[in-house]
Amino acid sequence: MPTKRILGYLVTALILVFMGRTLYINGQSLRGYDWQLNYPLLAVSVLAATGTFALYAWLWRLIVQRLGANVSYTQAFRIYFLANLGRYVPGKVWQFVGWAYLGEQAGMERAPVLTSLPVNLGLQVLTGLGLGVATLIFIRGGEMQDRYWFLLLAIPIGLVLAIQPGIMGKVLNWGLGKVGREPVKLDLRSGDMAFFALGHVGCWAVYSVAFYLFVYSVQPVPLTDLPALGASYIAAWVIGFLSFLTPSGLGIREGLLAYFLGFWLPAPVAVVIGLLSRLWVTAGELIGAAIAWRIGPPKKEPRTSRDEPGNERLATDENG
Repeated sequence: MPTKRILGYLVTALILVFMGRTLYINGQSLRGYDWQLNYPLLAVSVLAATGTFALYAWLWRLIVQRLGANVSYTQAFRIYFLANLGRYVPGKVWQFVGWAYLGEQAGMERAPVLTSLPVNLGLQVLTGLGLGVATLIFIRGGEMQDRYWFLLLAIPIGLVLAIQPGIMGKVLNWGLGKVGREPVKLDLRSGDMAFFALGHVGCWAVYSVAFYLFVYSVQPVPLTDLPALGASYIAAWVIGFLSFLTPSGLGIREGLLAYFLGFWLPAPVAVVIGLLSRLWVTAGELIGAAIAWRIGPPKKEPRTSRDEPGNERLATDENG
């Protein structure tokens, strides 16, 4: 077993042990806590999460279309949700393999599909850093702002550089070279990149609202906490993804989320929400995947005898 995978399992186990210890120590207070579960609102929050992923599928479709591929939204929806299930498989490549395979099923060329993935993911991570980490630092202020003030400048500057196709293309091809892949031509303009980055900002905003609804369904919180809760989830998602230690940041995201939420919620409540958040987002993904599975690949038109090679000339001869 690779060392990196073993390290990932150890880190996940360590985080879960600490979270379990927090729950154990605060077990008495948790049992006496006034939980106010709102099941209808919980269902709405899950559907809101599915709707957020549907927006991501729409944004990915715009990117891949701009790169020269043609795909309907229903097929983009199918590819996005089914391929995303590969994130939970160790290896970090199965999501991209699934994207390429499902894209071919939909009649898309492989080059624009594979080019769109790092562009889409890079913008998602960079905008997430800006909205999550930077917003969290700004809201908390105090010691955190004094210690990490440079991120408030570095992240926006990095985002401005990332929307330059020349810079993004060089970084992309450098990464492809490291894994033995052929370089690609990033046929996008700065305006395209800026538009896609703005689209990701919108998706993160909707994702934050969905997460707020989820938290509220478990424990009512004032609407004024929405920016803080949203920033906590985004920061945990991005840092967990960038860890590359576990599939989809499993364990790391939950631990970080519990830590960030602890700034605004009681520690044991934050741990409970952190653990339940994985079930919440997985439920949203599975609902979308079930719909995507029902859509199925596009049906190919049956070939007629006139479509066979050489039969066009024969048909012409028959018609005189």
